[in-house]
Amino acid sequence: MPSMIKTVTVTNDQLAFTATTVAGQMYQAQNSADLIQNNWGNPGNTFMAANGTVTMSDTIGLDSQRFYRIVSLP
Repeated sequence: MPSMIKTVTVTNDQLAFTATTVAGQMYQAQNSADLIQNNWGNPGNTFMAANGTVTMSDTIGLDSQRFYRIVSLP
């Protein structure tokens, strides 16, 4: 089952989002400033989901736009 970002909030220079997950599955949050380049970075560590929802955060940088995704790892 793919993960889906459900909520996004911004407080000061922090973006926080909540995503659906599957308990026991490993995930990695990724971001990119340019979808055309397909250059995804890993702003944090991988994590194992404990239940069906996880909340993550990232510092907003100087990019004029930034895209996020959650990928499941084998």
